Amino acid sequence: MFDLGFWEVLIIMLIGLLILGPERMARTVRTAGLYLGKARAAFNAAKSEVERELHVEEMRKATESVRKDVDKVRKDVEKDARRFEAEADGVSRAYRETGRKAASAESAGSSKESADKARGEGASEALSDQRGNSQPPAGGAPAGREAEPASDKAAGDPAVQEGGEERRQ
Repeated sequence: MFDLGFWEVLIIMLIGLLILGPERMARTVRTAGLYLGKARAAFNAAKSEVERELHVEEMRKATESVRKDVDKVRKDVEKDARRFEAEADGVSRAYRETGRKAASAESAGSSKESADKARGEGASEALSDQRGNSQPPAGGAPAGREAEPASDKAAGDPAVQEGGEERRQ
């Protein structure tokens, strides 16, 4: 603290011994040591309190930063959810409209083929409206219907005829 070396302390002790005498010198050194210990303890307590406050302040800043990040992510998720909900509503409306067209085609006496065709065309129109282009969906299957996967059994089985039907034996 005061950066005293051995010789400085020795000179101070000799001067104190000459001024105070041997009896009072021991008591004075003991009292000085006690006060020095209390001063060090108070200094260390203040130092640790300052460090603790700085740590609390750092934690507060980190918490605020995390809170801002969470709010940003929450807003992004809400925005995406609204967008997906709007797209789903559009697809749902298009699907219902396609169903109505198919139902009206069936009730008008058309064949099942023309009703299926109306469903396929309506779904393609709905997808082109949603995508912003007029390309058919990937896989070539009409919207609202999933493409049927090629059967592994049919692909490697010679018993399958060219028309896609299995031969009955």
